[in-house]
Amino acid sequence: VMPLLKDQDNVFGLVAIHNFKDSIKDSIKDSIKDSKDYHLSDEFQNLLSFLKRSGEAIGTVIERHKQAKRLQILQGISSDLVSKLDTKEILNTIGQHISELLEADSSLFLIVDKQKRLITKKCGHNYDDAFLKQLEFDELMEGGSGKVLETGEPCIHKNAQTVNANKSKALKHAKEHNTGPIIVAPLLAKTHIGETDSLSKSHNNNDIQEKEIKQKVIGTLTACRKIGKPPFTNEDYNLACMLAIQAAVAIENAKLYERVNEELVNTKELVQARTAVAWMGMTSNVWEHVTKNKVANIKDEIELINRTLPKNHINSTLRDGLANIKNLAQEIRDRPITAPLGSVDVAGSMSINNLIRDAIDYNKLKDKHKYKPVDVRFKRYIHDSATVRIHSEWFQEIFSILLDNAIEAMHSCDKKQIVLCTKKSEDVIEITIQDFGCGIPQPIQSKLCKKPIESEKGLGMGLLLANTIAQSYGGSIEIGNTCEFGTKMILKLPYETKSI
Repeated sequence: VMPLLKDQDNVFGLVAIHNFKDSIKDSIKDSIKDSKDYHLSDEFQNLLSFLKRSGEAIGTVIERHKQAKRLQILQGISSDLVSKLDTKEILNTIGQHISELLEADSSLFLIVDKQKRLITKKCGHNYDDAFLKQLEFDELMEGGSGKVLETGEPCIHKNAQTVNANKSKALKHAKEHNTGPIIVAPLLAKTHIGETDSLSKSHNNNDIQEKEIKQKVIGTLTACRKIGKPPFTNEDYNLACMLAIQAAVAIENAKLYERVNEELVNTKELVQARTAVAWMGMTSNVWEHVTKNKVANIKDEIELINRTLPKNHINSTLRDGLANIKNLAQEIRDRPITAPLGSVDVAGSMSINNLIRDAIDYNKLKDKHKYKPVDVRFKRYIHDSATVRIHSEWFQEIFSILLDNAIEAMHSCDKKQIVLCTKKSEDVIEITIQDFGCGIPQPIQSKLCKKPIESEKGLGMGLLLANTIAQSYGGSIEIGNTCEFGTKMILKLPYETKSI
């Protein structure tokens, strides 16, 4: 009887040989008869060596088949995640696949609201509806899931019924469902320091100071096997944690998408620009959702490739190539193309003078032909330390519209000059853009920044868009004064008191 070994400690099968030919039987008999020690003939030793190699080869094929199947399931999960923006659908998608991926008998997703002590969403695979309906936050905190919610650290156990953390109803549920091996992974969402709570205990102060963010536990992912089934492996554990990360990102983006939809409903009676800019915000959020999920998938699959391929099959060129792909994916994740409109997560304290300098340089570089004949002067009446809270790309969008309008107003003028000023006024920073064009006709003045305007120069959508972006960050755009000698537009943004 010959064991088939994937490695020294992992027997996945046996080969039994019987009914040898007489010649082999005779050779074995002769070997035993001629030697005091039991000794197999060379022919028989070669046979055993061949079986050993065959076992290793079969084990490799089985393992590669298993990994290929897992990659196929992961690809299906990734495709579903990036195509769904509904929290319930996301949970159902992963719940349906996780049992197959981890060879688990059941899986459970729970989204919690710690402050209200509520489970806001539940999704169970191979759990009856009655159990899910009765499951409450307090009894959740009595079990291993409660510890994961408190610490933010995943856990793996061979038997849920012997885990010290499982008490009272949690232990009762484990026995009722005959739960044995179990993995519980936290769903972690990035959040600002002011929004964190006691569910973030696993992150120290140094991390907070360096990154200015913490991770908040918004729920748990649980995978279970029945008593008598083999325990989960480290690879299963890593896969569960990876899925939890993907699920958390997808859930947070789905929530963001839902909030955008709510905003659209609430503002549908407002002017067309508000609706248009809300759609812009939604589009950028969807972009971020799709991109970040795909980047996470790229990184995870690179890691899976590195773990799957034997080390002697990865030469330095291939290793460097995989590392380069992973680094590029991280760069994409760190800087999405467009930030979500008005998002506190990506807005930062920006020096208003520096923002204006950068916007001027950007526009001059973008359209050298248009800006070459224009004299742009920048007068600063506040210190460079004065800051506003806005995302630089959205500020650049506002400023580009205002500068383009000023240049268009001077199209037929000999003197093409724009004067920019920054000053503090009450609780805002005012940025004025003065051109020396032909002015704005009286009938149009009252409509600018409020509604589309029918005119030969356009529909006025640019200012409408710029004003709505400014309002998203607590600011506004106004007409200072206008006449046949020029127009002064004023962009107002809230300043941060500590910086002035």
